[in-house]
Amino acid sequence: MKLIRYFFQKRMVIILFLIFILINLFTKNYKHYCINKTVGWAFDITEFSLLIFLFSFYSFLFVYGIFALSKKETNLTISIGHAIIISVSAALLDNNNNGFLMIFNCISIIVFLLNMFKSLKTHKKLNKQTVHNS
Repeated sequence: MKLIRYFFQKRMVIILFLIFILINLFTKNYKHYCINKTVGWAFDITEFSLLIFLFSFYSFLFVYGIFALSKKETNLTISIGHAIIISVSAALLDNNNNGFLMIFNCISIIVFLLNMFKSLKTHKKLNKQTVHNS
Protein backbone atom coordinates (compact mmCIF):
# COMPACT_ATOMS: atom_id res chain seq x y z
CA MET A 1 0.00 0.00 0.00
CA LYS A 2 2.88 2.36 0.75
CA LEU A 3 4.34 1.77 -2.70
CA ILE A 4 1.02 2.55 -4.42
CA ARG A 5 0.57 5.65 -2.28
CA TYR A 6 4.13 6.77 -3.07
CA PHE A 7 3.74 6.38 -6.84
CA PHE A 8 0.30 7.94 -7.10
CA GLN A 9 0.96 10.83 -4.72
CA LYS A 10 4.57 11.73 -5.37
CA ARG A 11 5.54 10.14 -8.68
CA MET A 12 2.46 10.34 -10.90
CA VAL A 13 4.77 11.19 -13.78
CA ILE A 14 6.20 7.63 -13.67
CA ILE A 15 2.67 6.20 -13.94
CA LEU A 16 2.04 8.40 -16.99
CA PHE A 17 5.31 7.29 -18.58
CA LEU A 18 4.26 3.65 -18.11
CA ILE A 19 0.90 4.40 -19.74
CA PHE A 20 2.75 6.15 -22.58
CA ILE A 21 4.96 3.09 -23.11
CA LEU A 22 1.89 0.83 -23.16
CA ILE A 23 0.19 3.13 -25.67
CA ASN A 24 3.16 2.88 -27.99
CA LEU A 25 3.48 -0.88 -27.58
CA PHE A 26 -0.12 -1.97 -27.99
CA THR A 27 -1.83 0.62 -30.16
CA LYS A 28 -1.43 1.47 -33.78
CA ASN A 29 -0.38 4.98 -32.84
CA TYR A 30 1.82 5.44 -35.89
CA LYS A 31 -0.89 6.92 -38.07
CA HIS A 32 -0.82 9.96 -40.25
CA TYR A 33 -2.85 12.66 -38.53
CA CYS A 34 -3.35 14.81 -41.65
CA ILE A 35 -1.43 17.74 -40.24
CA ASN A 36 0.42 18.57 -43.46
CA LYS A 37 -2.45 17.67 -45.72
CA THR A 38 -3.56 20.34 -48.19
CA VAL A 39 -7.30 20.74 -47.72
CA GLY A 40 -8.13 24.00 -49.41
CA TRP A 41 -10.76 25.96 -47.53
CA ALA A 42 -11.86 23.06 -45.34
CA PHE A 43 -10.08 21.67 -42.31
CA ASP A 44 -10.31 17.99 -41.51
CA ILE A 45 -11.30 17.61 -37.85
CA THR A 46 -11.83 13.85 -37.81
CA GLU A 47 -8.58 13.33 -35.90
CA PHE A 48 -9.14 16.33 -33.61
CA SER A 49 -9.84 14.25 -30.50
CA LEU A 50 -6.59 12.32 -31.02
CA LEU A 51 -4.64 15.56 -31.17
CA ILE A 52 -6.35 16.81 -28.00
CA PHE A 53 -5.46 13.53 -26.28
CA LEU A 54 -1.80 13.85 -27.25
CA PHE A 55 -1.59 17.54 -26.28
CA SER A 56 -3.30 16.98 -22.93
CA PHE A 57 -1.23 13.85 -22.21
CA TYR A 58 2.05 15.71 -22.77
CA SER A 59 0.74 18.58 -20.64
CA PHE A 60 -0.08 16.12 -17.85
CA LEU A 61 3.43 14.67 -18.08
CA PHE A 62 4.96 18.13 -17.87
CA VAL A 63 2.92 19.34 -14.89
CA TYR A 64 3.17 16.08 -12.94
CA GLY A 65 6.92 16.18 -13.61
CA ILE A 66 7.09 19.67 -12.11
CA PHE A 67 5.14 18.40 -9.09
CA ALA A 68 7.57 15.48 -8.73
CA LEU A 69 10.59 17.77 -8.92
CA SER A 70 9.14 20.16 -6.37
CA LYS A 71 8.23 17.20 -4.10
CA LYS A 72 4.57 18.12 -3.82
CA GLU A 73 1.97 15.41 -3.22
CA THR A 74 -1.14 14.95 -5.28
CA ASN A 75 -4.45 13.59 -3.98
CA LEU A 76 -4.29 9.78 -3.91
CA THR A 77 -7.85 8.95 -4.98
CA ILE A 78 -8.01 11.62 -7.66
CA SER A 79 -4.62 10.51 -9.03
CA ILE A 80 -5.75 6.88 -9.25
CA GLY A 81 -8.97 7.97 -10.96
CA HIS A 82 -7.00 10.15 -13.38
CA ALA A 83 -4.68 7.26 -14.26
CA ILE A 84 -7.71 5.04 -14.93
CA ILE A 85 -9.35 7.68 -17.13
CA ILE A 86 -6.14 8.16 -19.11
CA SER A 87 -5.82 4.39 -19.54
CA VAL A 88 -9.39 4.16 -20.86
CA SER A 89 -8.67 7.06 -23.23
CA ALA A 90 -5.54 5.26 -24.42
CA ALA A 91 -7.59 2.12 -25.04
CA LEU A 92 -10.01 4.18 -27.14
CA LEU A 93 -7.22 5.46 -29.41
CA ASP A 94 -7.46 2.46 -31.74
CA ASN A 95 -11.23 2.60 -32.06
CA ASN A 96 -12.83 4.86 -34.60
CA ASN A 97 -15.20 6.21 -31.95
CA ASN A 98 -13.89 9.74 -31.57
CA GLY A 99 -16.96 10.87 -29.62
CA PHE A 100 -16.16 8.70 -26.60
CA LEU A 101 -12.51 9.68 -26.83
CA MET A 102 -13.45 13.37 -26.76
CA ILE A 103 -15.70 12.79 -23.72
CA PHE A 104 -12.91 10.99 -21.87
CA ASN A 105 -10.46 13.75 -22.87
CA CYS A 106 -12.74 16.37 -21.32
CA ILE A 107 -13.23 14.28 -18.16
CA SER A 108 -9.47 13.74 -17.94
CA ILE A 109 -8.74 17.46 -18.18
CA ILE A 110 -11.37 18.24 -15.52
CA VAL A 111 -10.00 15.57 -13.16
CA PHE A 112 -6.46 16.82 -13.77
CA LEU A 113 -7.42 20.40 -12.91
CA LEU A 114 -9.27 19.17 -9.81
CA ASN A 115 -6.19 17.20 -8.75
CA MET A 116 -3.93 20.22 -9.19
CA PHE A 117 -6.35 22.46 -7.28
CA LYS A 118 -6.69 20.01 -4.38
CA SER A 119 -2.96 19.34 -4.12
CA LEU A 120 -2.04 23.04 -4.20
CA LYS A 121 -4.76 23.79 -1.64
CA THR A 122 -3.51 21.10 0.77
CA HIS A 123 0.07 22.25 0.22
CA LYS A 124 -0.92 25.78 1.27
CA LYS A 125 -2.70 24.38 4.36
CA LEU A 126 0.42 22.44 5.36
CA ASN A 127 2.57 25.54 4.93
CA LYS A 128 0.22 27.62 7.13
CA GLN A 129 0.23 24.91 9.81
CA THR A 130 4.01 24.76 9.91
CA VAL A 131 4.23 28.56 10.18
CA HIS A 132 1.73 28.63 13.06
CA ASN A 133 3.46 25.76 14.88
CA SER A 134 6.87 27.41 14.80
